[in-house]
Amino acid sequence: MSSYFDEMNRKVRDADQIEDDGDFLWHVRTIEEQVFADVSIVTGDREFPDDLRQQIMAEFAVHGIWQPGDLTPTPNARDYVAMMRMSKVIDLVHERFHELARRRVVTRFGLLSDSPTQIRVLRDDHDSPDQALEEGEW
Repeated sequence: MSSYFDEMNRKVRDADQIEDDGDFLWHVRTIEEQVFADVSIVTGDREFPDDLRQQIMAEFAVHGIWQPGDLTPTPNARDYVAMMRMSKVIDLVHERFHELARRRVVTRFGLLSDSPTQIRVLRDDHDSPDQALEEGEW
C-alpha cells in the first residue's frame, strides 16, 4: 500500500506542536494544497473513474481548508481542523484512493493504485518515454 497519504498525515501531526491556531491552520493549508496539486494531476486523466474524481473534488470543496483562488474554506472545515488538529480532507481522499485500488482499474499504463505519485510516474513514463529518458528517470 501507498505511503503517500500517511506521509501527508504525518506532516499534519508534526505541525500539531504549533500552538497558535492560525499558524497551525496555515501550515495544514499548505499541506492540503500540495495534496490537491498531486491528486489533481492524476484525477484529471481520461482513464480516472469519473465518479471518484467528482467525489474527491467534492471532498476538497467541503472539507479542505485550502481552497483555490480567493475562496474561503467553510467554517465547519476550519473548525474541524483547529479542534481535531488533523486534516479531514486528507483522510477522506485517502479513502477514495483505497477504493480506486480495490477496483483494479486497468489503464493504458497499468493498474491505478492508491498512490497519486505512483500513478503519475507510471502514466508519464508511458505517455512520454523519451522525455523520461532525457530527464534521467530510467
